[in-house]
Amino acid sequence: MAEILITTVDNPRELAELYSEWVGHIPEFNGTSINSYWLGAKDEGKWVGALQLIFIDDPIWDRRWTLVENVFISNSYRRKGIAKKLMLGAESMAIGYGCDFLKL
Repeated sequence: MAEILITTVDNPRELAELYSEWVGHIPEFNGTSINSYWLGAKDEGKWVGALQLIFIDDPIWDRRWTLVENVFISNSYRRKGIAKKLMLGAESMAIGYGCDFLKL
């Protein structure tokens, strides 16, 4: 296992094979909302983990926050700190977007 690279995912359809391990079939990823972003973990060019961030502007409380969903690490890559690295990346992105907090 090389150094795991944490990076944004330009096209979430690239994650279909990874998420098929979780859901049992190849998901379609039928579009992404304008405030939705993906972070992925790559090992030698293969996606081994990912999560989705949704940035939410809350007009009632006048704040911005981040919802983290669809966190998944491939079975053979679990217990190696990848989810922690993804969550640190999510936190960094949320701070960069001016979010007050994250929810899982």
